[in-house]
Amino acid sequence: MDEAKQQPMGLAALFWVLFCAGLLVQVFAPRLKVEHNAFVMSAPVAAQTKEIHPMELVARARRMQLLSGLLTLGGAVGLAIQYREALFGRRLG
Repeated sequence: MDEAKQQPMGLAALFWVLFCAGLLVQVFAPRLKVEHNAFVMSAPVAAQTKEIHPMELVARARRMQLLSGLLTLGGAVGLAIQYREALFGRRLG
């Protein structure tokens, strides 16, 4: 294989890690159920003895969704650029 055509594997591995990290954040993000334009808390959350702050729960869920989206999208775009020849059959740019 020609040295000019070799892709740095470290960069591809970084993009795969970003993509997988975004998916993992999504898996572990809190699931807030919405019914009739209101959040519904599950029984285990409502049964806790400490005080519940719904605004903090919603803010945390939104932050985790944003982080998941940024990581997944960033990894996917990086992988698309990294493997552009295999995807598009020619060099772009």
